[in-house]
Amino acid sequence: MLVNKRDALFKQKLEICNVLFDFEDPDVDIKGKEQKRETLVELAEYIQSPVGQKILTESTMPHIVETVRINLFR
Repeated sequence: MLVNKRDALFKQKLEICNVLFDFEDPDVDIKGKEQKRETLVELAEYIQSPVGQKILTESTMPHIVETVRINLFR
């Protein structure tokens, strides 16, 4: 049960990172940009931990790839 909650929370955090912002204007939606930055840092640190590496499963990979795609190719 704990694994399912962890997967669900991880996927929710990925969804937060899928929101696109206009970074050309630094004064627009500062709070949202900061939340996204903090969440990306948190996810990166989590994935690097031994417990976090267990999240890299077949069911989470499509969500991870989608987040990378959205943020890398705008």
